[in-house]
Amino acid sequence: MNYSHDSNQRFARAAKASEQGLTIFLHVQPGASKAAIVGLLDDRVKIAVTAKALDGAANEAVRELLANTFNLKKSTVTLQKGHKSRQKTVLLEGDSEILLNKLNQIIAESK
Repeated sequence: MNYSHDSNQRFARAAKASEQGLTIFLHVQPGASKAAIVGLLDDRVKIAVTAKALDGAANEAVRELLANTFNLKKSTVTLQKGHKSRQKTVLLEGDSEILLNKLNQIIAESK
């Protein structure tokens, strides 16, 4: 089995570039000991946040982590789907090529 090819296919399904920016499909682990982008889990980008899934705290932590990681304003990180789920869809507004390259680099370093 070619793991590199499999990983590339999963990455291609985990994020989608558009004119608005980059849509990322997430699997979120709330209540973690450390906030970080962990890697790929199935066809999603797995991220961990320290906030618990209570009153939207984990959702705000997700937005903050992504804004900091991609050097964006928090207002340009929009939670589109999954407000009450671990499976979330997030839009990062900006240059999709730059954002996609940064995400690819982060995923590669997480292996």
